[in-house]
Amino acid sequence: MTTRNTSPRSQAKPVVDEATGRVAWYDVGSVADFSEAKFIPTGIPDKDIWVLHTPDDRWYALRNTCPHQGGPICMGEVRGTFLPSEPGEYVFGYEYGLIKCPYHGWEFDLETGQPLFTPGKERVVRYDVHVGPASLHEVKVEEGRVYVSAKGK
Repeated sequence: MTTRNTSPRSQAKPVVDEATGRVAWYDVGSVADFSEAKFIPTGIPDKDIWVLHTPDDRWYALRNTCPHQGGPICMGEVRGTFLPSEPGEYVFGYEYGLIKCPYHGWEFDLETGQPLFTPGKERVVRYDVHVGPASLHEVKVEEGRVYVSAKGK
């Protein structure tokens, strides 16, 4: 059995927006800190937010709480699904686009936070992730740092 490191790599560093004086972003580490295709805790104070960097270079940040019954959603499997296709044809796609709750198997779209194939209005809380400086006006890759927004969508 493999174990999963669930402790944050280090304490996230707040980045304050000079115009408002409020924390707008958190520096959660370098790109290299997120080299494995799994959710990793960020160390943001008082928020259980985890970050995933996919092999196809997408970034996701989620609060580690399943809206269904509060399970640790980021401990679940990140996967794809079968896509609509012709009768008798089975096309698998959307890899690294879904997360499955380890408690009850509910699946959520990582782009929208919406549940797949489940009734209701529950959704996982997503956070913006940018690779680059903590500029609120322009985002660019620079010095390999990863920033997570302080406010969820």
